[in-house]
Amino acid sequence: MYFRLDRRLCPLSSEEEMKGKTVAVFTREEAKEKTSSTLPISLALAISPGRFCKAEPFLDRIQGTFFLPPRGDRKKGIRFCYVIEKDSLLFLDDSGFVLSQLNRIQKNREWDEPGIGRLFSDFLELLIQSDREYLEKLENRIAETETEILRGQEERHVRLLAFRKEVMTLNHYYSQLLDMAEEMQEEENRFFTNEEQRLFKLFGDRADRLFEKTRMLREYLMQLQEVYRSQLDMRQNRIMKILTVVTAIFSPLSLIVGWYGMNFEHMPELSWRFGYPAVAFLCLAAVGFCLWLFKKKHFW
Repeated sequence: MYFRLDRRLCPLSSEEEMKGKTVAVFTREEAKEKTSSTLPISLALAISPGRFCKAEPFLDRIQGTFFLPPRGDRKKGIRFCYVIEKDSLLFLDDSGFVLSQLNRIQKNREWDEPGIGRLFSDFLELLIQSDREYLEKLENRIAETETEILRGQEERHVRLLAFRKEVMTLNHYYSQLLDMAEEMQEEENRFFTNEEQRLFKLFGDRADRLFEKTRMLREYLMQLQEVYRSQLDMRQNRIMKILTVVTAIFSPLSLIVGWYGMNFEHMPELSWRFGYPAVAFLCLAAVGFCLWLFKKKHFW
């Protein structure tokens, strides 16, 4: 897909219509067929999309990759790469995500001074446009999980692990976007105007605030992990307390059983008519005394 960059993004039907500042989006298979293109397709194909967002400046271009982590309804990460030249911007994307974002820009954006840097900064802004709201919803979900854990629902620990993994991934993501924004600001080959560099700085400030938000969530989750461990320790202590009380109650009974289990010849209780009821009463009295003592000492 081709676009010409004027006051608005204008879709083109073929590369022959390209004049001035241009934008192109291809899948890797489509790019391999563009052997005669004037766009830096061979450079883009040489880029291996990984799990990072980065920008690498060269003398005649800036190139890099994006990795958008799974989030919400997006079950899989999205990877694509890009090459920026003085008057062109090329994306290689097999997911269709970049084209959908450019279509949004085409419908909603208009520039008095169009430029590749201005378009790219708007593209970056779209990536994080709804992230603040998403992080607030994520924080609310974590707070609900905290309430459930305090109510004794220890199985919510599994959700804590999922939250921790997601927040850590987002933290790395915003850190990489922040580094990318700094690379764009410090670009020395004058690909971008001062105004475009100012826009990259604004984007970097927003990415930095999102980064700080995820760092706060990471600390919150660490505290919540400690709360969970405290709850687990309290539960184990209650179990041990019950076992201790049960053991203490049955210890006198074990002593009585052991006492009368001895095989001495002269044990008057063995031939006494009320021997059995007396021993049974003695056992019940021992149990009752233990229960009374534990309750008085607030052991249970």
